[in-house]
Parts: sequence; structure tokens; C-alpha cells
Amino acid sequence: MNRSDYEHSRPLDVHRRHQHPEKNFIYCRVKLINNIKMRLFLSTICIIIFSSISHAEKYACAYVFNGQAKPLTFERQGQYFVKSNKAMDKITFEDNQSIILQAYYNSNNKPMSFQTLIDKINANFVMVGLKYNGSTSIIQGKCKIY
Repeated sequence: MNRSDYEHSRPLDVHRRHQHPEKNFIYCRVKLINNIKMRLFLSTICIIIFSSISHAEKYACAYVFNGQAKPLTFERQGQYFVKSNKAMDKITFEDNQSIILQAYYNSNNKPMSFQTLIDKINANFVMVGLKYNGSTSIIQGKCKIY
């Protein structure tokens, strides 16, 4: 190429808009769709990562009953906690400091309710079973949070 070729040429601009409006529209539309797809993908990844972290909650607790140390675990499964005895307690209240669990049973027309309070800050729990003329002892103990 000689000097006159450079003077009559222009730099290649690959990001230049087309002179036909329908091509500009298609280009912008495709770019917008790709942008939306990327945002949706990243949002989905964040939701999966953070939801599994926030709901992967396990409390390994211990308490003393009749002079014997007993273990008790609470593991979150959605809106419930499954205890080590396989009982499922519903979360009736939760904030950044505590969780309140409740389970209801009715056997032989004798309703019974178990209430559990888990203290997230101090890592401890207290639990009682309530039944007319037959409530359980209050149990309480320390927990480790996993």
C-alpha cells in the first residue's frame, strides 16, 4: 500500500452502527437478550449459593436429664427443624437472635405441644412438652452451631 491508499481509507470500526435501522434494532435486541440471560444466570447462581448457606443450619446440643448427659440435634429442613429423634418441629418465629419451634401431637384425645426456644447468640436451647396433667420437665442445654 502506498501513502494515497492510507489517506483515502478510514479505520475499521467494528462497533459502528449499521446504516440500516432494522439491523441496528436486531443488533440492540440481541445484545439486550444476551444481557438479560447473563443477569438471570448470575442471579440464579447467587440464589443457589446463598440459600444453601443460609438454610444449612444444624444445632448439636446436649442437656442433663436424671443425672445423665443426653445429646439432641436440630437440623433445618425448609420451614422445619428435624430433631435427632426424627420429630419435625415447625418454625413459628425466627429473627437474628432466636428461633421458636413448635410441634403438636394428639394421641388418645390428649393433645400435647412441644415448645423449643433456640438462642442463636448464646448457642443454647430450652424445651418443654405441655399436656394437661402430664407436662414434661423443662430441659435446657448448650449447643454448637454448624
